[in-house]
Amino acid sequence: SMGGGALSKWKIRITVPESEIAIINDLQGMDEPLFRLGASNIVGGFEGGNGMFKSRIQPTFDGSVNCTLSADYFDPAVNLWKRLLLKPWEVTMKANRGVSRRFRTNRLSTTVDIESFPCFVSFSEQFLVSLNAANTMWSIYSKATSAARQDISNSSLQTALAASAARNMVTSLPYGVENHCGVEIQFAKIQDDHFGSQQCCKPGTIQYFRFDPPPGNGYGGKRLYGQEVTRLKSVRVFVGDEEITVDHIDAERGRPKVFHQLKKGWIVVTHVTKSSKSLVLHVGSHVDVVNKTFIPFNVAVECGDENRRIGTCRGSETTFRRRKLRRTSVFASGAGATLSNESDNFGVPLDFLTPDKSSSLVISPQVSNFITTGHDVFGYINIPCMSEMMLLAEEPNAQIVFEVACTGRREEDKDHAGKKLPDPFVVLTRMKLRLIGLKKQPMVEISLEPRATLKNKMPLNLTVKTPMPHTFTASDVDNSASSTKIDKFDVTHFLAPNDEMEVFTPGPSFAVSIKCTDMPISGGVTDWMKGNWVDLPMMNEFRLPGPLKCCFPFVRPREGDSPSVVTGSDFLLLEADEDMSEKIFEQIESMSYYSKGSLADAEEGVEVGATEVSQDAMRSYLATVSNYGVDHTGNLVFEQVPANTGTLRDSALDISFLRSVAKAPTATPFSAFASERHGYRLSLLPASKSLLRVLELTMDSDQGIRRSLPFRTEDVSICEGGIDSTPLYWEDSAPSGYYMYRTLVNSYQSEIHVIPEFVIYNGSKTHDLVIRQVGAETFIGAEKMAQVKKHAKMGLVITLDYKEFGGRAGPIQVDGLKHRVAIVKSLDGQPLGSVAIQTVIGSRDSKLVVKLGEIQFSQTAANSMGPFTESLFSRDLVRFRIRCSEFNITLNEARPLDPEDEANKAFFENALDRLVAATSVESKPHDPLLPTKNQESITWAAARQRRNRMAEQDHIENVTQRPVCTVAFRRFTVDWQRIFKEDELNQPKRSKNPLLSPERSQL
Repeated sequence: SMGGGALSKWKIRITVPESEIAIINDLQGMDEPLFRLGASNIVGGFEGGNGMFKSRIQPTFDGSVNCTLSADYFDPAVNLWKRLLLKPWEVTMKANRGVSRRFRTNRLSTTVDIESFPCFVSFSEQFLVSLNAANTMWSIYSKATSAARQDISNSSLQTALAASAARNMVTSLPYGVENHCGVEIQFAKIQDDHFGSQQCCKPGTIQYFRFDPPPGNGYGGKRLYGQEVTRLKSVRVFVGDEEITVDHIDAERGRPKVFHQLKKGWIVVTHVTKSSKSLVLHVGSHVDVVNKTFIPFNVAVECGDENRRIGTCRGSETTFRRRKLRRTSVFASGAGATLSNESDNFGVPLDFLTPDKSSSLVISPQVSNFITTGHDVFGYINIPCMSEMMLLAEEPNAQIVFEVACTGRREEDKDHAGKKLPDPFVVLTRMKLRLIGLKKQPMVEISLEPRATLKNKMPLNLTVKTPMPHTFTASDVDNSASSTKIDKFDVTHFLAPNDEMEVFTPGPSFAVSIKCTDMPISGGVTDWMKGNWVDLPMMNEFRLPGPLKCCFPFVRPREGDSPSVVTGSDFLLLEADEDMSEKIFEQIESMSYYSKGSLADAEEGVEVGATEVSQDAMRSYLATVSNYGVDHTGNLVFEQVPANTGTLRDSALDISFLRSVAKAPTATPFSAFASERHGYRLSLLPASKSLLRVLELTMDSDQGIRRSLPFRTEDVSICEGGIDSTPLYWEDSAPSGYYMYRTLVNSYQSEIHVIPEFVIYNGSKTHDLVIRQVGAETFIGAEKMAQVKKHAKMGLVITLDYKEFGGRAGPIQVDGLKHRVAIVKSLDGQPLGSVAIQTVIGSRDSKLVVKLGEIQFSQTAANSMGPFTESLFSRDLVRFRIRCSEFNITLNEARPLDPEDEANKAFFENALDRLVAATSVESKPHDPLLPTKNQESITWAAARQRRNRMAEQDHIENVTQRPVCTVAFRRFTVDWQRIFKEDELNQPKRSKNPLLSPERSQL
């Protein structure tokens, strides 16, 4: 009927005994479940229809649904499902839309009411990591495909999208066998109830595979994970005539390495790790070689009078790049699909290792200058026999550190009489020994390291020059990307931030000279460091007495500058393990710049050999800076106040002193560089006690430059910007409109950020605008931000100009913390809509932020600009309510840890220290009959590991899920309502402002 009755009606009844859905991340060849959600006893009913209400056809409905939910999440650390909902969660939801029973109104009312029994949620950080990884992968994939669809008319793009979709539906290969034992092995996976055919895995390769899934009800197999797997995923490895069986590869992850003694006397070590997208079974010998340098080494074993080559141990940078390239290659299609890849691990072959005899490795660096000259250089590493290994491994922190000098062959000395052989290539070798397995058998790890490294810890690119042989950077291993220049005498390297130069030079020290590679966009241009060269020691008996204060001098100092005027940018050279305390920096401030021989000056009272270095330490040096400034405005530079302007005091600097210092002679401003990491201009600054000031190019000054009052780094507040920032004043004490804040990069380094007082953010997604002020205009694009300056007397008064549709709002005062609504009018004064303006406390980019919302057009204006669509519930009274008697959230331990892993010992001991400190009432002398702290940590860790193993084998989830913290909510209720108060808007108010809305909300 059209007189207010129903036009149509419908009814829905739902009864489902049980339902379950699992979410699996199979993007980019992965095969990892995220979580599964189950619902049981689902009973629901809905009634609804379309009827006439106030001369409009409106849908109405009324219904409810009740069910019991259960949920699990998958923990990839142990390959087990764990409970996300500890107990079944019963939920009832009611929803209706119809005539309001609470208010007398001409509007419909929509109500959603959710009532639940107690809810107990439990998860570990692994669950959050898995969700975040899947979300990141999906966002990258969706952005790439949506960008390609914008030009879908191109047939090549259609082909590319089809290929991309096909690649994402490829069956993954989630398992692998990695052979770094040096001999060819065979392996077989279990199929049904027997092992299938053997597959070959050559030395130095990874063979990927997958187990056939159990048959399902339809075509193909069924995906099972964790406790769902009823058949063990067994793998049998054949080494020569003997076999090693892994009963269940999923259960081996996170367990210690296993020691296997074969009949031939060979010793095989196996363990399982997660590598990229696959679970890999490693088969290796008990002697591993780890290359921690950029340089690849050829490795051979000395056999009598000849050396038998066993392979190439690649450099760390090459290995990192190979892993990045491999991430998308570990999948293929087909039932018996396999794929091979090169291994990143290197082990000494089994047939060269005899338990009762020692062996010798021969290493030869593969660098371009040796290859082009035709000289082979090599060095020897002695591997002790098994009995000697046992004695050495029983010592605490058992390791041997020595240097291996790679020199030319003796046989070639006769053939090349009178010719100069290459300088020795010296490698720092570290031999670590530890006991593994239940029988505590020794395992050796030989690490190849450079003698010294020089790392760029500045936020700028550096150029490093050295006359020493055998210095390399990561780019030198790839000739196409080499950043090294070689002339007759020196080698020049280019180091990006956090890049390293590795040194294999023989001798007690190496010499370097440094300069800034980047050209400044403002300020002075710098040259090579003062003193040209600095010698950095590499012998254990010598060490730098402290950080070296160095300087990048300005190329063209100003004429007539006295020695007290600043003529460059300071930086520091120091050892990586240097204790950078506040006292050290006070000493640095009073130091003179480094020059040749300055370390031995009697005036300084120090010498290089004052302190010894640990015998097992690789020398690591850093090129860094005390502080650096970041200019967010784009028109400021920093300047250091000359040192002869007064006596610095430790107390706060008073205004009279600052004004007297402000009249000091000017120095060359510090260089300002374009920083990719910060996105703003960056300057290197001196130590915290130095007086600085800021310069601005302006038309308001007779000299074209305005200078701020001097300040020190330590006077700037440490915060995250915003309202806590420190104001910056001009030399006449007038407010500058700029603020500063300081963030700590590390214990010895600070960033000084200079930010504007105001920025304006245009929150509209579609409309650009122009901000008009007295004597200034600023364009801001959609969803963009721009800085503005307030007037000295009027404050921040702006007018919004939307040129796209001819709308304008303002002028309006926005410099106070407040929420405002501005009316957007056309040029003839007709209201078009409104825009919300909110001034809030800023953060890292400004002290305050003026946020402009999306334009809310009136219906008349919206219809005139195009079709206007209104949502179904836009005019309804709405109430949304959730009621829960109890809501608990529990965070569990992330994963089981291996107590035999060296990386976890410090964690265990630290945990025990805190446990003892928390439980002990008073300090007591140690009882010799009680176990030591180290024994306690091993016992505690082993017990914890046994508990986790038992849980994995018996699937006892309440044992593995050890809670870290729990947050509980009692009588938890959320209630949100939206109503319309038409009675408050009388006719005079409406006539004065027709855009005022009666809508109100409360939470």
